[in-house]
Amino acid sequence: MIQKVASLSPPVLVQQTRTAVLAWVLHELREVARHFQSPRVFAIGDVVSIAQRRNPGLTLVNAGGTLADVMHGMVPPRGLALAYVADVVAYLNDDLARRVVRALFGCLAPGGRLLLASYCGLVTDLEYEAACADWSVVARDPAKVMELLSRVPQEEIARIDRFHDSSGSLSFIRIVRR
Repeated sequence: MIQKVASLSPPVLVQQTRTAVLAWVLHELREVARHFQSPRVFAIGDVVSIAQRRNPGLTLVNAGGTLADVMHGMVPPRGLALAYVADVVAYLNDDLARRVVRALFGCLAPGGRLLLASYCGLVTDLEYEAACADWSVVARDPAKVMELLSRVPQEEIARIDRFHDSSGSLSFIRIVRR
């Protein structure tokens, strides 16, 4: 599979990585809906509405707010079942990404999940993104993504799950609050 993906043109590769992230987030949203009653989530983008369209009857409450709110200390209220900023963190420098990760982790309910993802494989994908946009992606291997948790008190973490998409170009990390 990695050879097949590596031979794809950059636009196709970008679309496939976005599809992999969306599939992962939709799975996580369905999981929190099973474990929390009317789960509150903080998500950048429209993944909550997509999840609800694809899963009729799925009850999720979007906590609202923006990444700017998080960065200025006006974080979502505590008790989140899930916080998803995976796509956005990839565009933040390390210090800012650590602040966002700490703030959102602090808003999770016990058993709540913080989802992070990072490009970690194919350089052509990152070069394509940088060439077509006014921003650049910060590629972080799994160890670098784990460093974003440096401001999260380790005793508050129940579990960290790490895995990759089938192409090996994305690293996914799920951090569950104790």
